[in-house]
Amino acid sequence: MPPMDWTAVTAIAIAVLLHREGVAHVSAFLAAGLTRHQVAALFRQGVLLRPRIGWYADPALPLDSVRAVRVGGVLGAVSAAASYGLPVPEGADAVLHVSLEDNAGRLRHSRNRTRHVAAGEEDGVRRHWLPRLEPVRGHRVAVVDALLQLAGCVPFEWFVAALDQAMRAPRGGSALIGGASLGRLRSALPARLREACDLADGRAESPIETIVRLGLVRLGIPFDLQVWMLPYHRVDFLIGGWLVVEVDGKRYHASDEQFEADRERDALFAAWGYRVLRFSYRQVVEDLPSVLDVIAAVVARGR
Repeated sequence: MPPMDWTAVTAIAIAVLLHREGVAHVSAFLAAGLTRHQVAALFRQGVLLRPRIGWYADPALPLDSVRAVRVGGVLGAVSAAASYGLPVPEGADAVLHVSLEDNAGRLRHSRNRTRHVAAGEEDGVRRHWLPRLEPVRGHRVAVVDALLQLAGCVPFEWFVAALDQAMRAPRGGSALIGGASLGRLRSALPARLREACDLADGRAESPIETIVRLGLVRLGIPFDLQVWMLPYHRVDFLIGGWLVVEVDGKRYHASDEQFEADRERDALFAAWGYRVLRFSYRQVVEDLPSVLDVIAAVVARGR
């Protein structure tokens, strides 16, 4: 058989990585027809990374994913959830969360593949040995397992916010988690957290919207969520048919243009006879009781 040209060798290696979401064991390359010599050569050429002996990764893979593989696992919990675009509390992603098999051994330092570490020895790295509901493909656990692990790492409201986002179907796309996976997740959760699956709502557009929604539920204040006010205007909450509550989903101040547009909308709603309350990300995250007190007081006062 004639020797394979390096263009074809590289193409096969890239295909293997694409099929496995950026991370593959050397056995996958051998099964695809490459030799150990060719895999090693691709590593020396920079086509492949080798975070851990026997494991290869796409050089474009995020650093946290490479670190998780180097430890001996994959991204889990907060780190996996963030990689899927699910909301997590500010600062929570500063810690690397690594999901490990039950029998995982020979753990390494996340920044040094030659250094062995004991569980809990490396600062800034948290390891999870929780059983997985779905097989791992590539550098992170499946969405359902990311949520299962996340439940024990963040406050209840943020867990519901992550569920909301995972259930939200983008325009022209599909949600990250569906009915069957949601059912398996609910069954695997501790009893005290199963209510989160019942409270989740895929219409929510931001974590602070979720936090305010759960607060209104606790207060027993009825509301409608994501209400269209004529074809071009949609509000976060409509209470009693007259009180509009808007929350700014961004952590930082919006642009000047967005600021002006929000005020123009508020003025328009006021002209239509609605009362408008608007709260910032910081107000909701740092002083939710005050936000809920204001809403409750306005509702109690009436139209």
